[in-house]
Amino acid sequence: MSLTQISLLLFISMGGLDTLISFYDKVIGKGDTFKEDLGMAESDGNYDAVNEQGYMGKFQFGEARLEDFLVANEGYDKDSDKDRKIINTFKNNFMGTPSLQEDVMTWHVDDINSYIDSRELDKYVGKKIGGVTITREGLIAGAHLGGRTGLREFLETGMKIHGDEDESDVLGTYISDYIMKFS
Repeated sequence: MSLTQISLLLFISMGGLDTLISFYDKVIGKGDTFKEDLGMAESDGNYDAVNEQGYMGKFQFGEARLEDFLVANEGYDKDSDKDRKIINTFKNNFMGTPSLQEDVMTWHVDDINSYIDSRELDKYVGKKIGGVTITREGLIAGAHLGGRTGLREFLETGMKIHGDEDESDVLGTYISDYIMKFS
């Protein structure tokens, strides 16, 4: 066995092949991770983005979802006048802190995953809609756009593409669009 062959075997056995494949996927191949792809779809990856409806940051979170994060992680009481000031401070920090936006997104995905599991919505994974096989990432993206309840209602009413049960955001993107885009 040559030195080159031994080096290659050692490289592979030490996880080097996985590192090389990951590098290829990110730089040359398939692209970034699900979160990065979603960030690109929402704001072109711009942490400073704010749209006409007030959705903000790389992942375009609304005030209600930021409040959900505060309730889940900080003991925030959205009915308290005192805590109302907290959301304004948090929004300012959120917009100026990319790592906070990433943390909120990680919590958001975990929260959606928990919802999918607790409502047994994962039974739709592997089914086809409009010729697209549904994936968990597609479900997460659908919930990101239309909310957890919106996703559940969409799935439970027959997954009509651009139909009465397919909620659209203000800009005309449908839950089914995101499910298909990210599946």
